[in-house]
Amino acid sequence: MARSLLQVAGQIGARALAEGVEGKADMSYLQEMGYTLFQGYFLSRPQANPVTMLPVSVYA
Repeated sequence: MARSLLQVAGQIGARALAEGVEGKADMSYLQEMGYTLFQGYFLSRPQANPVTMLPVSVYA
């Protein structure tokens, strides 16, 4: 499903957002697939004051 959505987004000139990223393995897998936009608890949990910058360690 994720690969198909990425392909369709590319065909129409859009960028696909990978939602539900729960762990580093999820993020790594999706990055290898070609995703560049991510959302999920692995990056940040909902909070009263939004996060404006993530620590570099998330991407390593």
